[in-house]
Amino acid sequence: MPSILGSTLYSRIIPSFLSIKFIIFFSKFFKSPSSKALAKDNIGTLWLTFLKFFEGLKPTLFEGEITRKDIRIGDIATIERAGDVIPHVISVDIKKRKKNSKKFVFPKKCPCGFKTIKDFNKITKKFDAVRRCPDRGFDCDRMAQERLKHFVSKEAFNIDGFGKKVVEKFWEIKLIRLPQDIFDLDFNQIKSLDGWGKLSAANLEYSINSKKTISLERFIYSLGIRHIGLENAKLISKHLKNSSNFSSLSKTKNFEELLNIDGIGETQIDSIK
Repeated sequence: MPSILGSTLYSRIIPSFLSIKFIIFFSKFFKSPSSKALAKDNIGTLWLTFLKFFEGLKPTLFEGEITRKDIRIGDIATIERAGDVIPHVISVDIKKRKKNSKKFVFPKKCPCGFKTIKDFNKITKKFDAVRRCPDRGFDCDRMAQERLKHFVSKEAFNIDGFGKKVVEKFWEIKLIRLPQDIFDLDFNQIKSLDGWGKLSAANLEYSINSKKTISLERFIYSLGIRHIGLENAKLISKHLKNSSNFSSLSKTKNFEELLNIDGIGETQIDSIK
């Protein structure tokens, strides 16, 4: 059977049809289910659905759509291509459904213990289609790990040799819990770890030290603020000009000045607050 990130998928696949299984992925925003095409390296989403398409494409479902179409684990679903890439689930074949089939129960709690929520969109006046773990900094260990991966990623601090696997390993042995821990690592301890040595530890230390000063736009992006992608980070950094002005926002509470930036609205400002 095919396997993605350690979760076995149903292999009962024929052209134009697929079998469904729900699996869970985590990211820095604990979002469920996906609102984007499934991608192994995508951040910002908790995947609660994974549909194996016969061409290797990965359709995505919202909780409301799953409920409305009564899509269940193990169902055979008819697929059509929506647009150029992302497939769309038209319906399920009820006749082929097993008698003991079960509906997927969306989690009301994150594994960390916080209740999942649906944010209210002030612009659309509707609740979001996805559930999230409340954004409480690094209190959620699942989100914390993904935030750390984001922090060291290419478009953020871009620390060479500090990839996702290193974050996971250092988290497992409790070397890091917060971003600042990265700059206070014990490299004598690291070089004694399995798979590490004097040279690799020295290389990592050099990479980290070389990134103690980065551009403001990269720093803002590295924080993993929801709705603040790299482009918005560039807009904000251009407006604020330096890190002192950015850090003073939390002291002066003068967030409204960001409304003067073309492309920044209340949604982004609420996230920064």
